[in-house]
Amino acid sequence: MSENSNQGEMKRSLKTRHVSMIALGGSIGTGLFVASGSAISTAGPGGALVAYIAIGLMVYFLMTSLGEMATYLPVTGSFATYAGRFVDPALGFAMGWNYWFNWAITVAVDVSTSAIVLRYWFPNIPSWVFSLIVLLVIFAINALSVKSFGETEYWLALIKVITVIIFLIVGLLTIIGIIGGHATYLEKSIPKAIKQVFWRILLFYILAIFVIACLIPYTSPNLLGSEATDIAISPFTLVFKRAGLASAAAVMNAVILTSVISAANSGMYASTRMLFSLSLTKDAPRVFSLVNNRGIPMPALLGTTFVALLTFLSSIFGDKIYTFLVSASGLTGFIAWVGIAISHYRFRRAFKKQGHELSELRYHAKWFPFGPLLALVLCILVIVGQDLKSFANLDWQAISVTYMSVPLFLILYCYYKIKYKTKVIPLDEVDLTPHKVEK
Repeated sequence: MSENSNQGEMKRSLKTRHVSMIALGGSIGTGLFVASGSAISTAGPGGALVAYIAIGLMVYFLMTSLGEMATYLPVTGSFATYAGRFVDPALGFAMGWNYWFNWAITVAVDVSTSAIVLRYWFPNIPSWVFSLIVLLVIFAINALSVKSFGETEYWLALIKVITVIIFLIVGLLTIIGIIGGHATYLEKSIPKAIKQVFWRILLFYILAIFVIACLIPYTSPNLLGSEATDIAISPFTLVFKRAGLASAAAVMNAVILTSVISAANSGMYASTRMLFSLSLTKDAPRVFSLVNNRGIPMPALLGTTFVALLTFLSSIFGDKIYTFLVSASGLTGFIAWVGIAISHYRFRRAFKKQGHELSELRYHAKWFPFGPLLALVLCILVIVGQDLKSFANLDWQAISVTYMSVPLFLILYCYYKIKYKTKVIPLDEVDLTPHKVEK
């Protein structure tokens, strides 16, 4: 590396506006723009609303749990570090590698998807050309500085938020017409982001589902599509077309492109930081803990990019390998959420056990222990319920593909536990001493 390298020193350059918009924009993606139609078609309008409200509550409690731990102990490894300190080092190890693997694969999936979306305008250019260009752009954004990542994510997220707002205005005006026709500091930025994001997400998602349900029959075959390539059957596109916007498909294609690039950009950032954190705890090669003079962990970034590139190339030369890698990362996000809920429950109990007062916390998560316990139960239900149809039909191949992430996580956990003979840390021995924060 040409720049001066040192170990374990990264810069914090994300301001409150970055944190709030990244968190908000990160929750708005193809799941809302496209897959929401499939949810309404499968569960009906009422079922979809209940499901989105339940997931919204789960995410809120997980955000407050993570916010309480992050303001008290701000670390790069986030929930993997918390799991290792508050529960069991084996759990932290498994969660860290599990999360890194998930995002490294997700980056590859997103750059492949971006190529499919771009071919909407440029059908004669090979997809792999677009994928490589997007991957290089994302690498460059993350290699420049944390600020460049934050600014890019801010504006990409803003595009998605504006689209949802316009959609709600157009949709609600259409509904009215139908009715008329018929009659920088963590202790400040994180709590603020949590409050803003929760209510805005709840508003965006619930109102969006409500508008779609009011304007498009849930029996419509157009709601069955849930792939990012089906731009024309996005519920958003259908509502815009109903309002007389002929160019809706092209507009939504552009918005979905920003969503995919934003997801890949966030994935690259998150996986790079997780690999960096694993190296600091000696759970990954030491070279990945090196950073340059701009505060960027370049070896970790290069390693993650290399894995994403290999995964992307496997989609071209070996579909079976690509499918295996994608399936293996399928449920890792929910597994991470389970770990967050458990870690927060243990953190708070250890905090009280060791004689600390809640007033010492910079941010106090409400509804404890109900919040993390409810989030834990909901996460487990979501994991188990991913493919109940295959269980009913005893389709073992489909079951193995859907739930592959679970045994892989358990293998990582058991490997570390057996090798280092770790145990669940007693509450009175949990390390609650804040470490030095990266500059």
